[in-house]
Parts: sequence; structure tokens; C-alpha cells
Amino acid sequence: MPTEAKTQLYSHYEEIIERMNDEFDSHTFIHTLAQQEQGWYIRALREYVDSDAPFRTLHGQLAKQLHNPS
Repeated sequence: MPTEAKTQLYSHYEEIIERMNDEFDSHTFIHTLAQQEQGWYIRALREYVDSDAPFRTLHGQLAKQLHNPS
């Protein structure tokens, strides 16, 4: 189950996708999401502070949600 921070980030996917070009990659999407929702992005990233790769871990989860929305 996603945390509150990730749930909040996921809730903005549709509006961001609508603003993106017809073709985009997950890196561009995540950058746009992080810029638009900086507070929630930082909260989500903070969940992985003890991880060896907090950015890679969070970005992997954000990309997975982008490719496989529930």
C-alpha cells in the first residue's frame, strides 16, 4: 500500500500526463512531477533516507506506477 506521500504524487499523474508531449519518458515525467509537487516529492524521498539509493528506489516506484496504474 502506498504511503500518503506517494498517494499524493500519484494523484497528480493524470494532470501532468495531459500537459506532456505525446511522447515522453519516465525521467521527464518524474522531473516534472518533482518540480510541481516538491513537498510531496521530498516527503516520499525521505522515506528512503536509509536506503543505499533513495532516488533510484523512489524513481523506480514512480515509474512503475506510471507504466502500470492501478
